Amino acid sequence: MPETVTCFHCQQTGIIDDMYERYCHPSYCEDCLEEIVKCDFCHSEFHSSQLITGRDYSACPECMENGNLIRCSNCDELIQEDETELFQNEPVCNNCAYDIRKNLTYIHEYKFNPVEFNFHERHNENNTKVFYGIELEIDKTKEEYNNCYDSEESIAAEIHDQINGSDLTDYEKYGYLKYDGSIKHGMEIVTHPCSFNFHIKDMGWKHILDECDTKGYSSHDIGTCGMHIHISKVAFGTTETEQELNIAKLLLYYETNWNNIVKFSRRNRQQIEEYCSRYNNILPSDQPSEICKKAKGSGRYFAVNLKPL
Repeated sequence: MPETVTCFHCQQTGIIDDMYERYCHPSYCEDCLEEIVKCDFCHSEFHSSQLITGRDYSACPECMENGNLIRCSNCDELIQEDETELFQNEPVCNNCAYDIRKNLTYIHEYKFNPVEFNFHERHNENNTKVFYGIELEIDKTKEEYNNCYDSEESIAAEIHDQINGSDLTDYEKYGYLKYDGSIKHGMEIVTHPCSFNFHIKDMGWKHILDECDTKGYSSHDIGTCGMHIHISKVAFGTTETEQELNIAKLLLYYETNWNNIVKFSRRNRQQIEEYCSRYNNILPSDQPSEICKKAKGSGRYFAVNLKPL
């Protein structure tokens, strides 16, 4: 009786002379033999169904587990982890990292919003619920703009790196830059939501503003800029009723102290009425719900804006 052997892959039994022995595994039948390939990392032979495939390379399960192999999130190639960089918290191979760097955009269009926001707080803060996002407009005169030999993108890249860091993994980690319709020759710095203490102690605003100043930008003195501060709703209370009451107080404060607000803002009447006006229809006799309803039903260009992003 002919001696038989079981195919390593399909488990079918065949006569030993009809089976094909390989150095890695005892034997394969003819059909399975056609699907035998080598792992590109350990060079052992496996059936193709056992390998994890990338764009150009394949790896066996053991190499994937013990060889620190991961996928490039950009090109889908299998690579060793120490040959990757992080871009927006995803690993990319060195080749993709080079291409990404060449094509990074540092000034986005006005309507740009990140796919998701990064929330930042200090290490000693225990899950704070209140975050602040700052939008700071910076601009320069037409003469300064025309006399500048560096491209707007290259200047923006340096400001971006001052905000976030220069590593690829730091791209827009803490903030990003946008164009704005009210700015003639500048841009808007927009931060991700940060706790108050993070803004004060970790954001490095002095260095950011020094970098902007070095590049010829100004904010207050240029006459075209403003600053917006987004505040978490929970800063006004833990319940909807409490939030509504405190937001109404803030709105009413602006309405009843408007002349002092104008002085504090150091804007002229035309500037403040065009971009951050008062509501004019809010009265001290209004109920909190009525005050909030009036503000929500108006446009965006108010000193206290309740319109969502």
